[in-house]
Amino acid sequence: MAHSEFKVGDLSAVIGDNSVHEKHRAGYNGVWSLRHRTGNRSLFVPGIAGLNLEHIFNGDPVGPREVFFEPRHAEMTFR
Repeated sequence: MAHSEFKVGDLSAVIGDNSVHEKHRAGYNGVWSLRHRTGNRSLFVPGIAGLNLEHIFNGDPVGPREVFFEPRHAEMTFR
């Protein structure tokens, strides 16, 4: 399982790893989609935008891109 949908009240979110799935591109992880019950689309651009783990860092100076953007390059597992 590379992703799962979670619903709380009027919100639904799809959370997953960095693998390809239908329109979702490889390399993007975290919250794939966030939608309100009355909305007709996600707050994020399908396939490429969301709340990705690479946006969470400790403030150290940026090193090589492959390390800084590790969630895009290293295989991840969604459990």
